[in-house]
Amino acid sequence: MRVKKDKLIISCERGRNYKKKVVVAGNYTMKMKCPFIMRSMPSGSGWKVMVKCGFHSHILANDLNGNDILVRLKDHERNFINDMTKYNMAHKYIVDALKDTDPKNLTSITQVYKAGSAYNESKRGSLTKIQHLQSLIHEDKYMYWTRNMNSFNVIADIFLTHLDSVKLLKI
Repeated sequence: MRVKKDKLIISCERGRNYKKKVVVAGNYTMKMKCPFIMRSMPSGSGWKVMVKCGFHSHILANDLNGNDILVRLKDHERNFINDMTKYNMAHKYIVDALKDTDPKNLTSITQVYKAGSAYNESKRGSLTKIQHLQSLIHEDKYMYWTRNMNSFNVIADIFLTHLDSVKLLKI
């Protein structure tokens, strides 16, 4: 699915061309150059859908393994992943916990990783990674010192310590 200006183009997931890959060992899939394509555009209060080519050049799969619909997480799964990411649980254990609650669950570790990354980025907001790190340092009352590179506006080194450690050092 692609979006161009006000048009939505829906095509077969096997429809695009790939560059030929040289693979020494293992399996890989090739696109089939499937001609199926639909275009849609807003029309009044609805959408106008036009089928450009309505046939596939391959046999349709019996199972949905690898389909985009399976890539989408349900809301309760996403909330569970966000909670476990907040508590720094390893991704493989999150997948195992999801499969324990529902044996038919097809969530992969890649989906969990992407959902966890999206959650961490949402916590960060509009801050860069360094700005977020500095805000966390201030929240937890750490002392820190940074050394910048002279010619660039780039942080080269960060030294941080907790106030209790400074007090212990002075004692």
